[in-house]
Amino acid sequence: MKKLHIGLYSAGLRAYWAQFPALRGRIEAYNQYIAGRLEQFGAVCNFGILDNADLSESAGTYFRNQNADIIFLHSATYFTSDSVLPVHQLCKVPVIVLNLQPSPQIDYEHTDTGEWLAQCVNCPIPEVSNAFERADIPFRCVNGLLGLSDTPKGAMSDEVTAEFPQAVRAWEEIRDWCRAAQVRRSLQSARFGFLGGNYSGMLDMYSDLTMLSAQTGIHVEILEMCDLYQRLQAVTESRTDQKLREIRHMFQIAGDSVSDKRVCRPTEEQLRWSAAVAAAQAAAEAAHQEDVDQEERVPPVRHKAMLTWLEQEDAYEKHCFGRRSRCWKDQSKAGSQYRRHAKASKGRPERGRQSDDSLW
Repeated sequence: MKKLHIGLYSAGLRAYWAQFPALRGRIEAYNQYIAGRLEQFGAVCNFGILDNADLSESAGTYFRNQNADIIFLHSATYFTSDSVLPVHQLCKVPVIVLNLQPSPQIDYEHTDTGEWLAQCVNCPIPEVSNAFERADIPFRCVNGLLGLSDTPKGAMSDEVTAEFPQAVRAWEEIRDWCRAAQVRRSLQSARFGFLGGNYSGMLDMYSDLTMLSAQTGIHVEILEMCDLYQRLQAVTESRTDQKLREIRHMFQIAGDSVSDKRVCRPTEEQLRWSAAVAAAQAAAEAAHQEDVDQEERVPPVRHKAMLTWLEQEDAYEKHCFGRRSRCWKDQSKAGSQYRRHAKASKGRPERGRQSDDSLW
C-alpha cells in the first residue's frame, strides 16, 4: 500500500508579525505540533506559514509537486481568503479546514490583542468558506480544540486540552479523513483482475469497468480462463497442500446439514481441487505483479519514442509539402498553357468542354 501524502499549511496575515512579534512563533509551534500528529497517518508535506497572496502560487505548486492526496488548511489566526484560494485552485485535492482553538476559554483579564489573535482561529472560517463555495472547491471543516499537552511559553490562557472531548473528537475526525484519503490513494494505484462472466439476468452483478476506472482510478486487467487453466496444470502437490492448510486455518468447514441432505461436508477431493484452483489464481496474481514490477524497473523510453514520432511527422509534412509544391507548379504550368490556348482561340473555350478554371 502506497503511503499517504498529507499536505499542511497554517494561514495567517503578514501585517501582524511586525505589530505582534511573538505571534508568528506561536503559530509556527502550533503548525509543528499538528504536523507531528499527522505523521502517524502518512508522509506530511508541510509548507509552513502562508501569510500573503504572493505565496499562494508557490504553495499550490509545492503541494502539487509533492503529490498531496489531501490538504489540511490550519486556520492559525485571521487571514485573507485571497491568500489561500489560489492554493486549492492549483492543487485540486480534498481540503479540510482545521478550526482548532488552542484554549477552551480566553483569560480576558490578561489578554491583549496579540493573545486574542492567537486564539481567534474561527474568525476567517466564514470568509474562506464563502470563497471556496463560490469557487466551486469542495471542503470540510473540523471544529474543536487543538489538543496540546503543554501551554506554550508566553500564552496568557491555559492551553492544555489533550484530554478534552472537543480535542479528542476533532483528532478522531482528522484521522478518519486521512483514512479516507488513504483508501482513495490505494485505489488509484490498485490493479483488479476480472475473471469470468456474469450470470445472465443478475443485473446487480454487472460491472461497468470504464466507470470503475473513471470514478476510482483503479486499473482492471481482463483475465482469461485459459490462462488460469494453464497455471492450474502447473500447480504442484506441495503447493496444493500449502494452500489447503491455509484454507483449513482460515475457514471453519461445516459438516453435513441436518435439515437438507443435499448439503454435505466437502470431500477431501473437492477440498484439494479448490486448493489447487486457489493456488493457480495466486500464481496468476503473482505473475501480473511481476509484470508491473518489471515495468517500473525498466527505464522509460517514452521520450525517445515521442521524438521518433515527431521526426516521422516532420518527414511526412515535408513529403506533403513537397507534393503540394509540385502540384502548385504543375497547376501553374497547366494554367499558363490554358491561358495561351485561350488567347490563341480568342478567349473562347471549345463548345461542350468545361473550362479548367473549375479545377482551381
